[in-house]
Amino acid sequence: MSSPTSTVQSDSYSSEGNSNRDYRTTVLNVSIEGSNVTIGDGIQGSPGPARQAPPKPSSVDLLRQPIQHFTETSCYTKVLKLAQTNNVLILHCHGVPGSGKSEIIRKIAKQFPFYGEDVGEDAVHVKWHIQCHDSGHDVKEQMTSLIGSLRKHAILPPEDDYQGIIQAIEENTAQPLITALEKANIPVLLLLEDINKNEDSMEFTKDLLRSLNSKCKFHIYMATRDKSVGLSDSERKDIPHYYLKHVNGFEETEGLKFLLIDLKDENLEEKEAARKVLERFSGSPLGLRAAKGFCKESRISYQDYLDQLSSDDKYIQSEEFQNLRKEFGGKAMHVFQAVTMPFQIKEDSDQDEVLRWKILRCLSCMNYDRIPRSLLNECFCKLCENGSKSPLQNKIKSGQLITLLLNHEMCTKTDEDEITFHEVVTRAFRSQKPNPVVKNFYPLKEAIYILAGLATKDMRTKKRSNEMYKLIRHAESLLELVEQNMDQLMQAEDAALLRLLISHLYETFGAVMMCKSLAYYNDSLVYLDKALNLVWENEDIDLLNKGETSAVDVAKQVLQAYAEATEPTANLFNQYASKLPIFFDDEMQKYLEGKSKPRSKFKMVKDAINKHEGNGKLIEALRSCKVFLDDKRWRQVFFPERIASILHSTSRALLYADAEERTPENLDKFMWISSLANSIAVECRKKYNVGLLCEHLSNTGGMIPIMLANKLDTNTLLEAEKKCVAVLDKGSHLFDMYEQGMLKEVYGPSHDSSRLQSLRNLVRIHARLAGKDNASSAGDSHCENLVKLAEKMKSSSSATLCFIYAAKYYAVKKNYEDAIICYKKFFEHADPKTRYQVYCWAAYNFARTVLEGEIKEECECAKGKCDKVLKDNEVMGADLNRRLSETMERMKEKFDTENKNLY
Repeated sequence: MSSPTSTVQSDSYSSEGNSNRDYRTTVLNVSIEGSNVTIGDGIQGSPGPARQAPPKPSSVDLLRQPIQHFTETSCYTKVLKLAQTNNVLILHCHGVPGSGKSEIIRKIAKQFPFYGEDVGEDAVHVKWHIQCHDSGHDVKEQMTSLIGSLRKHAILPPEDDYQGIIQAIEENTAQPLITALEKANIPVLLLLEDINKNEDSMEFTKDLLRSLNSKCKFHIYMATRDKSVGLSDSERKDIPHYYLKHVNGFEETEGLKFLLIDLKDENLEEKEAARKVLERFSGSPLGLRAAKGFCKESRISYQDYLDQLSSDDKYIQSEEFQNLRKEFGGKAMHVFQAVTMPFQIKEDSDQDEVLRWKILRCLSCMNYDRIPRSLLNECFCKLCENGSKSPLQNKIKSGQLITLLLNHEMCTKTDEDEITFHEVVTRAFRSQKPNPVVKNFYPLKEAIYILAGLATKDMRTKKRSNEMYKLIRHAESLLELVEQNMDQLMQAEDAALLRLLISHLYETFGAVMMCKSLAYYNDSLVYLDKALNLVWENEDIDLLNKGETSAVDVAKQVLQAYAEATEPTANLFNQYASKLPIFFDDEMQKYLEGKSKPRSKFKMVKDAINKHEGNGKLIEALRSCKVFLDDKRWRQVFFPERIASILHSTSRALLYADAEERTPENLDKFMWISSLANSIAVECRKKYNVGLLCEHLSNTGGMIPIMLANKLDTNTLLEAEKKCVAVLDKGSHLFDMYEQGMLKEVYGPSHDSSRLQSLRNLVRIHARLAGKDNASSAGDSHCENLVKLAEKMKSSSSATLCFIYAAKYYAVKKNYEDAIICYKKFFEHADPKTRYQVYCWAAYNFARTVLEGEIKEECECAKGKCDKVLKDNEVMGADLNRRLSETMERMKEKFDTENKNLY
């Protein structure tokens, strides 16, 4: 569920920007009427030297994955020689997962380019990495991003038809891109890993392979499981620079050398055992690393290891494995066994060993790429039945598990303590038989509980926003498995609880995804639709499409439908709430303590928090203080609240959509959805005397922003202003509001997040009114209050954006000096990891304000920020690129000319 500023508060543009860990790309261009500025999403930069004309080309180097545990093989040596001796090359390595094909092409890519004038500090080259399977990249989308980066780095000739190249890619034609790179005459490397078999992207990929010719310095390295991915045998034969290489791991000599490198004495028995290990895993680097790591950690011989393998055979096969044999190779069963054996549990295993096994089984239901530390910590919290719930103890245990995994060479680790498994590792643990030592353990069900314990739409802080973005791909993987196993899940004893938690995951990540990137827009709507369908099964009433019935009447029908439904078990809602995250800061504790009856009982709440007694105990304590709904009232409003929350999340999708989606029909549709969410909350208050937070959210974060997405006349703007002022003027509660059963502060003067949202809407309204020559002193007052509050809340991700709205307001009123001050405040506090597009647009708008206000002393700073984003190794839209370049030239012409005239 949502809190007063639950999803990121960016009503007039569509995304939070792209972090360096997710390369789906969003291009944004949204104007606000009555303003001479435009905004989108961005990242922080710093002042720099003025951009020179023409710009000097600079390299694009985007190799996304590190090389770990690499051992040179004869296969690597052969393909390296091919790469070093061919000006144009298509190198296609294929083999089963774990054979080392990706590591080979990544290792070679690190050394590209290899010789001549293309090597050196001043040499310019391009390296671009597309990971279809690991990171969910789409080839055409990523190639479009590459074009933007090539333009930004002045590699593509300026006279080339930039949009024409992109259009050709959309039409599955690569020749215009190849022709442009021929003119650039620099070495280009494209890495393609596990290309999707999506027909549209595959058609472009095939055309790219066919179009490559000997005139350009272009290498394409491909790693696929099946050699048939891409071109057919007959097509490959007609391309002289196409080399197909089957990667099958270590040959016998090099495999034995790898296994026996630490053997000091001549031991024929150990050599023979090592040979059998090598044969068992068919030379798989992953299997051999697992075997070697296990022997080293356990201080046993390879013969001992073979004996252990024989005794572990009963745990390694499941019904799923036969379906994986083709994908992972005939020896996959043995590789899977080698991977899981260090963590296999027996009857005499201690609690820590059982816990580690459970956690790895649950993680196998998530994505294997970049598992954040917070997810590991939550695994220990949820699965440690008799142990400590202390966050510190969970962190210690998760750190110990990471160390153990690293010692067994099962994973790699980033500087942020994120771990990445090879896909084979997660599939190996997922494919295990149920272990007889642990009864009634269903990893998929437990994984749902774990992720639900982290899933929140409350992203008011930058830290929490980043954590939620990191969980998106894990939610995608988990929910895909849920779809495949829904029938089985719905037969479980706790099916009703699971149904609610799955709906919660769909709603939460649907909302989070739309904040993250426009590329997720369609997926987010699909998730929100699934969330709704899991709690609303009445096909006679369509909640998402406006009909002849009013929103109020439909809301009454929703309440009546649940009032007549079979009453669920009394404890269901308490179980649901106990599985979800509950956030307490000092402000929230102070508010709840003041509302407690009697106040002295709030000590129970503090004890539950400080002693880490879990959410169940915490809810009991909150209920005893009368700040959590009793069973009867919660049962009455639970399902209507869930419906209202999902509808509110869905309605906000329009605020993150691109301009093409903001049609009058869609504006009307999403306004209807927001109105229905509000009406359901209002009816709950009227019928059951329970106020819901969604009543407030659907107004300030739904209907008003959706209204402002329209081109409004003055009267409608004034009407919207009255609604915002009404929220701000409520100095005391007219009624209490609850979310997920717990009392929430909304209108109190200490609740800054709600005030920030209302003030921001008011400043937007007054910017438009000022643009219509209808400015008032109230706008100045609201803008001043917004800036003060944003400075107070600068750690909040939504507060940073408010400086832009304030700057836009001042710029409309031609108060350029205050506009400049607000832009500088934004640059000071902008998050460089998640707000790249915001920063780019802010740099452009800052420069325009400097130019239009003729503020000469800020010229170098503005040019530096524009120069920074133009040269940065990130992607921006073509329109913004053009605007930045033109504004830079205008500043240069105006201010440089003025400087010359002084002399």
